[in-house]
Amino acid sequence: CGNNSRRPQFGMYTGRTPYAGKESKRSEDRSLAATYSRMVNPETDEEKIFLQKLIKDGKLPAKEDFDGFLEKLYNGKHIPNDEDAELVTRFEMQQFCPDILITNYSMLEYMLLRPREHKIWADTQAWLNADSSNKLLFVIDEAHCFSAWGQDFRVDYLYIGDFIRELQKKKSDKKPIPVSCFTATAKQKVISDICDYFKRKLDLDLEIFASSATRENLHYTVLYKETDEEKYSALRDLIAQKNCPTIVYVSRTKRTREIAEKLTSDGFPARPFNGKMDPNDKIANQEAFIRNEIKVIVATSAFGMGVDKKDVKLVIHYDISSSLEDYVQEAGRAGRDPSMQNVMCFITTMTWTSISFCLIKQS
Repeated sequence: CGNNSRRPQFGMYTGRTPYAGKESKRSEDRSLAATYSRMVNPETDEEKIFLQKLIKDGKLPAKEDFDGFLEKLYNGKHIPNDEDAELVTRFEMQQFCPDILITNYSMLEYMLLRPREHKIWADTQAWLNADSSNKLLFVIDEAHCFSAWGQDFRVDYLYIGDFIRELQKKKSDKKPIPVSCFTATAKQKVISDICDYFKRKLDLDLEIFASSATRENLHYTVLYKETDEEKYSALRDLIAQKNCPTIVYVSRTKRTREIAEKLTSDGFPARPFNGKMDPNDKIANQEAFIRNEIKVIVATSAFGMGVDKKDVKLVIHYDISSSLEDYVQEAGRAGRDPSMQNVMCFITTMTWTSISFCLIKQS
């Protein structure tokens, strides 16, 4: 990056970040080193294919010297190279605060309370005080969660303004901390709520940049079926015909298991995903789908947020979505690839009641 500069570094500090407890444990470090070593030095054809996919999708940990990092990790040292773009363990980030910290609000609460993460905030404060040109920026994804009118309102989001305000008080520079909010689906009432929230909490006037919700690379089809038997038969035929990574959205958690089991027994390996599953099972099923170990995942609307899988070519709404915003967001899971993809919506006689209710609720 030059003699007087270095590469900006980022780190994802979440519940899924490799972590062995309060202190680094040699056995855990060596186990993680072995896992990463198999990933970057594949032996089987399956492992080689997986590595190529990670590289293609830009998901290989961005280490300048991965073998050198693994050697240090094996010996219990979580130390990044100055030219690393990514820090991958919590112990790395606790010792060397990344320039870009990616986290969620529940983890942020823990990080503010626990002594082990204190150095992250102390280093941030020291960096801000060192040069007036150094700036702190908050980037908030899924910003529709601020609004009770949105499809995924989360109370935790309402504390973010309080956190930023307290951080502002501690800064020596009294200029407002810049905030950017992003959402893929927000009707006008939700946008107004987001703007009103930051005006009320931080006296910030957000500037709005809006793009069209039109997805020109998606082909929409509505299929009418008289009975559940006809609907399932059409689902099975579509999956067989397209033979591609597919998300099947249903309305109830119980149905995720029922449809996944039925498809699997019919020769189309599938797994369920819903918000009431054991967290480890959810992660395992999601990762199996992302790694193409299975081509079909049957899910409620709980699936999709934060999932970046570019080769999803078919999204099927076996049941109607609970809102238009949900439908747009779920259909868009097939829109990551610029080539034409398919979105199918099944309609039965019983579905019309649900559609009418949704339209009334949205009006």
